[in-house]
Amino acid sequence: MAVARRRRTGQDPWVWGIVLVVAVASAAGIASALTGIPQDQGLEARAWALARELSCPVCNGQSVAESSSTVAAQMRAEIRQMLEEGKDESQIIDHYVQLYGTWILARPPATGAYVLLWGAPLAALVLGGFWAYRRMGRTGG
Repeated sequence: MAVARRRRTGQDPWVWGIVLVVAVASAAGIASALTGIPQDQGLEARAWALARELSCPVCNGQSVAESSSTVAAQMRAEIRQMLEEGKDESQIIDHYVQLYGTWILARPPATGAYVLLWGAPLAALVLGGFWAYRRMGRTGG
């Protein structure tokens, strides 16, 4: 009975592992360079936080951070650029409010009519509960 022997080709499996690791790392670096992701992770985190504060102008119910639309991608790039220029968060938010109005804010400000709009459902619930309590008291519950 003959024993099958493995022919040695001069290339060990670990060599292919190193080649694979180098190829993946190179591809990740190239992809990062092509997408323009900034190296400053603090800047990137601030940009994404601001993008979550703004509603996408062309998407219904999505923030700029969540949207995959071209407009949202452009807005994310503009936000990063403004942060790199040294503008702070309130200046960037004000910029978009001036362009689009307050509807661009993912969370409307708690002032004026917005307080009424946010408070009306709560007030209706409280008044409805009070009315039901009073009604049950009259009928003996």
